[in-house]
Amino acid sequence: MAAALEELSASVEQIGENANAAHSASQQAGEVSKSGAEAVYASTQEIAAIAGTVKDSAAQLKALEAVSDNIGQIVSTIREIADQTNLLALNAAIEAARAGEHGRGFAVVADEVRSLAERTAQSTVEITDMVSQIQKRTEAAADEMQESVERVEAGVSKAKRAGQSVAEIEQKTQQVVQATLDIQHVLKEQAMAAREVAETVEGIANLADSNAAQAQQAYTASQHVQDTTLMIDELRKQFKVYVS
Repeated sequence: MAAALEELSASVEQIGENANAAHSASQQAGEVSKSGAEAVYASTQEIAAIAGTVKDSAAQLKALEAVSDNIGQIVSTIREIADQTNLLALNAAIEAARAGEHGRGFAVVADEVRSLAERTAQSTVEITDMVSQIQKRTEAAADEMQESVERVEAGVSKAKRAGQSVAEIEQKTQQVVQATLDIQHVLKEQAMAAREVAETVEGIANLADSNAAQAQQAYTASQHVQDTTLMIDELRKQFKVYVS
C-alpha cells in the first residue's frame, strides 16, 4: 500500500514537472504571439501611411489632369485668336493693296501680323498635341494610381484582419498560460497531499508491524505459560501417586 502511494506521489510530481514545462512553453508562445501582434500592428500602420501617401498622389494627379484641361482650353482660345488675327491681317492686306502706294507700309505690317498669327497658330497646334499627350499619360497614371490605391486598401484590410487574428491568438495563448498555471498549482497541492498520505500510511504500516511483533511476543509468552502450567500439573499428579 505504502509503495503504491509512493509511486502515485512520484507520478504526480512528474506530472507537475511536465505542467511546469508546459507553462514555460505557453509563456514563450505568449511572448512570441505578443511580438507578432505588435509587428503586425506596426506593419498595418505603415501600410495605412503608404495608402495615405498613394491617395495624396492620386489626388495630385487628378489636379494635374484638371490643370492640363485648363491649359488645353487656354491654348484653344489662343488658337481662335490667332485665326481671327490672321483673318484680320489678310483683310488689312487686301485693303492696303486697294489703297495703292499709300497703303504699302500698312500692307507690310499686315503681312507681318499675319505671319505672326500663323506661327502662333502652328505653336498652338504643337502645344495642343503636347497637352494631349500629357493628358493621356496623366489619365493613365491616375488610373494606375487608383488601382494602386485599391490594392493598398485591400492590403490594409488584410493586414488588419491578420492583426485581429494574431491578437485573438495572443488572447488564447494568455488563457492557456493561465490554465497551465492553475494546473501547476493544483498538481503541486496534489503532490503535497499524496506525499502526506504516503507518510501517514507508512507510519501506520510501521505501527502495524510493531503491533504484530508485540502480538507475537505475547503469543510466545502465553505458550510458555501454558507449557509451564502443564508441567506443574504433571508434577502435582506424580506427587500424589508418590504420597499414596
